[in-house]
Amino acid sequence: MNDLNEASDINDYRYYRKLVGTQKEVAKMLGFNRKTLSFRENGRAEISVESGLAMRELARQVGYMVDD
Repeated sequence: MNDLNEASDINDYRYYRKLVGTQKEVAKMLGFNRKTLSFRENGRAEISVESGLAMRELARQVGYMVDD
């Protein structure tokens, strides 16, 4: 995995999202539309550093160890 200080990497974002759950489950946890996740994962929407770090933190909060 790449350093998520460069969180625009789609593969990292998708990897951490899959640790947490499906697009539908994660969108519900975060309080936004599933299409937002889909667009980020397929390159139709930019993944900001904040979004990437938030996804990484969510994976940590649900119990997955995330390398620093």
